[in-house]
Amino acid sequence: MMERKKHSKMFKGNGWSFVVSLTLAIVILLPGNPAEADDPVLPLLNGDSRISTATAAFKSTRPPKGNPSLGSSLNQLLEVYRSRGMAEAQVFSSVRSMVLQDDLVQVTIVTSEEAIDDVRDAVEGAGGEYQLHYKNLLQAMVPVGSLEVLALDPDVLFIREPHRAQPQEAVAPIPMAGSQTSEGVLASNAAAWQTAGHNGTGVRVAVIDIGFTGFAGLLGTDLPASVNTYDWTGSGMGGSSHGTACAEIVYDMAPGLTMDLHKVSTEVEVGNAVNQAIADGVDIISMSLGWDLNGPGDGTGSLADIINTARSNGILFAVAAGNNAYESWSGTYNESGFNSHLWAPGQDINYFGPGDGTGTVIPGGSSIRASLHWDDWTAVDQDYDLYLLYSLDGSTWNVAAFSVNTQDGGSGQEPTEEILLIAPFTGYYGIVVEKFSATRNVCLRLFTQKSGHLDEWVPGRSLTFPGDAPDAFTVGAVDVGSYGLESYSSRGPTFGPGGTCSGGSTKPDIASYANVSTVSHGPGIFNGTSAATPHVAGGAALVKGVYPGYTVTELESYLESDAIDLGIPGKDNRYGSGRLYLTLPHSVATPSTPSGVSNIDLDTSYIYTDSSPSSSCSQGHSLEYRFNWGDGSLSGWSSSKSASHSWSVSGIHTVSVRTRCFVNPGIVSAWSPGLTVTTLPATVIKTISVGSHPDGVAVMPDGSRVYVANRGGNTVSVIQTSDNTVTGTISVGYEPRRPALTPDGSYAYVGNMLDNTVSVVRTSDNMVIDTVSVGTNAIEPAVTPDGSYVYVTTWADNAVSVIRTSDNAEVDTISVGSGPSGIAVTPDGSYVYLVNENADTASVIQTLDNTVTDTISVGRFPRSVAVTPDGNYAYVTNRSDDTVSVIRTLDNTVIDAISVGDWPMGLAVTPDGSYVYVTNRNDNTVSIIQTSDNAVHTFSVGSDPLGVGVTPDGNYAYVANSGDDTVSVIGHLSELPASPSLAPVGGGGGGGGGCFISNSTNGFNW
Repeated sequence: MMERKKHSKMFKGNGWSFVVSLTLAIVILLPGNPAEADDPVLPLLNGDSRISTATAAFKSTRPPKGNPSLGSSLNQLLEVYRSRGMAEAQVFSSVRSMVLQDDLVQVTIVTSEEAIDDVRDAVEGAGGEYQLHYKNLLQAMVPVGSLEVLALDPDVLFIREPHRAQPQEAVAPIPMAGSQTSEGVLASNAAAWQTAGHNGTGVRVAVIDIGFTGFAGLLGTDLPASVNTYDWTGSGMGGSSHGTACAEIVYDMAPGLTMDLHKVSTEVEVGNAVNQAIADGVDIISMSLGWDLNGPGDGTGSLADIINTARSNGILFAVAAGNNAYESWSGTYNESGFNSHLWAPGQDINYFGPGDGTGTVIPGGSSIRASLHWDDWTAVDQDYDLYLLYSLDGSTWNVAAFSVNTQDGGSGQEPTEEILLIAPFTGYYGIVVEKFSATRNVCLRLFTQKSGHLDEWVPGRSLTFPGDAPDAFTVGAVDVGSYGLESYSSRGPTFGPGGTCSGGSTKPDIASYANVSTVSHGPGIFNGTSAATPHVAGGAALVKGVYPGYTVTELESYLESDAIDLGIPGKDNRYGSGRLYLTLPHSVATPSTPSGVSNIDLDTSYIYTDSSPSSSCSQGHSLEYRFNWGDGSLSGWSSSKSASHSWSVSGIHTVSVRTRCFVNPGIVSAWSPGLTVTTLPATVIKTISVGSHPDGVAVMPDGSRVYVANRGGNTVSVIQTSDNTVTGTISVGYEPRRPALTPDGSYAYVGNMLDNTVSVVRTSDNMVIDTVSVGTNAIEPAVTPDGSYVYVTTWADNAVSVIRTSDNAEVDTISVGSGPSGIAVTPDGSYVYLVNENADTASVIQTLDNTVTDTISVGRFPRSVAVTPDGNYAYVTNRSDDTVSVIRTLDNTVIDAISVGDWPMGLAVTPDGSYVYVTNRNDNTVSIIQTSDNAVHTFSVGSDPLGVGVTPDGNYAYVANSGDDTVSVIGHLSELPASPSLAPVGGGGGGGGGCFISNSTNGFNW
């Protein structure tokens, strides 16, 4: 999105003309030589008055693409070498900022990791010099005349110039005398840490940069007394003081650290530097560099892979976000009608300017960089080209340079173009993107460097590489005095998968300080995300020194949680989590002894709580809790003070709890004093006689009553849970199967299978107040969380009926799979999950429009389904497989199949989501699945158990036993009645092998 108001354009001429031949293009590239009068050019295209003859002429004079296995700049260099000789090739390489020594040009060869040695042999056999490699990228100096021969090697996929790093600051240094301390040390509160004795001792930090001029003179003053140096370029540690300034800031922040300096230029050199850092045991890397090209911008690419490798080896990698907010444009290609992109209506040249329609004059001899990438990283057959134009008067435009890589699906190709040019004249410069051969309008990003603002710019998605990497700790820039965002600071989000213009993740992660003082750069002028990044790396070193066991995630969490939020609340694409600020080291107090039941049943879930007074964090942050159950297992970390557990072995256990800071999870308290818990075998505490062939069970939301559908007696039994007695019997329809209660407990809806109706029971007086006709063979109703609708499976119709509860009218019918049976609504009411017995599938209905959005293969003859309270999982009983399928609702993938008893039928999830009760019809048992690890415990109940319901407190389960017309109550041993005559009835009681009731009219078995 544009961030300024557009003004009328100064440049009336939008036309531009191509220099026809490559040789003539070389002439205009020589600084100080204006285009010759006889240079062939196209007619000027003024304003919007474009003519087809001009377009035809342009197409006929396109520059040649050259060898498709070579990058465009190498093809151009090769053509100059062949037609004009090595002297002219040297001139060309100079104005195009290429590395050419004698007749050897520096290249990156894309190959495979397995073929690296063979390609190295081929390079050396061609008279070249191997330099370095990283995985499948080999860097070498290659004779210009051997480029095409080398490209023919079957192991060589592509040859291009190396992608080179750019420092992320823009002000020329003015070195100072004496020692200097960055103002960011005070702004970040690092000074207070140092005063408190925390200085990063024991932490090793590597600074990766393009040069460290003058570092030796600062050893023992503004840098450590000694540093370890690595030159991966082969050109010495000098060349720029940029890295020196960055190292000064890291040392200012954490003066007790150990420091390494790595000089690099290319991504291959960075890969080698990181491998060395891993071998050296480095904890933190600071890299204030950015690349214009390196992947789709979605967090993938060779640099992102390097950072991932560092992180997997325990290294926090602080990376500059970039300084390209006004030097970047991204969006969908907009066809002008003349095979060029329209940046704005009537404007196909994006010239350098302040953004108000006027142009910026760029002095001759200035360095201009322009790069382009787009979302075509799989097939790589959408071919776009990049042109840099110049104009002496802002009206007549000519080509100064071009990049025309081939994108025709060949191996090793990338959807990228790049131009590096020393400006030949003082004048105006602009960018044109041409669609050479493409079938769709791609998502483009244009990047420029150090050339002034673009007239048309988009600050979003302006991160340099590898600032888009998910494993990078990406740093934006704020002014050290005002804490305002530096206008140039690159912003997120990243691109979506594959480089698309939608999607992507939030970046940067944090903001830090620019416009600070260093010896090597001067008073208050070291700026950019270059200056910001080493402050963060130094801050991380302070934290690591205090908490040496911290993981990368914990370090990042500490820094982000302490950051002072800026901009919109929460993490955003400008400031990340806010500006770097380090509160003094945190601590968490030890919690009190947990409270809970001391004598409990085996294989039954009970809840334990961190009792008051609870623990606290010294910085006031919220806490997470973890319980040690005394049997070798631990709970997960949770923000809840309570957690539930069941023991599979009887005995005496000691339960304790500890806490940690939610935002800084590495800060953990000691374990609390323990609570002694004695576990006893689980049992059925009572057996209740109900109607004939009880099937489905529903528990009131307040736990006061249980409703049981008796399919053999056409009734519903009402059990009062306070004394587990039947207090009422309600006559409903023919063969009621399963009941469901509204969220407030006011009504019960009962599916009547053989008269195709749903009975509506008012629970205040247990009266049937309505009977709703639905589809054939109504099985199971499910009520939405707001109580507005009831979804009912109708088995013979292969459908779901939808009842509106306000008037109990059937308002919709949804076709699903064959034989729909069990059904459940997600806690947020967005989806309905149901199982199709005859199709071995589960269907997913979106309640917004009652459409089936997914069909999931599960086990054989699925019977029932239940969704966990957090909505993350759905459990499905598969009666012919003796399994329960676990569906992850995020992507509707079956992630587990849990073996349970014989013929699993009904199931219910405990209110805290810790356990799933499963009835096993053929072996008269109930299996309890522990959802944390899907472990299973099984014990006996009555004959032919079908339905099951759990009370809201999770302490009791009610199981309908269709074979002996009873309901088993599973509960606490401590609650057994004292009188022998009231002793609980255990499991068992006939019905082995299951019971089948055949209905010949409808043709199904139950």
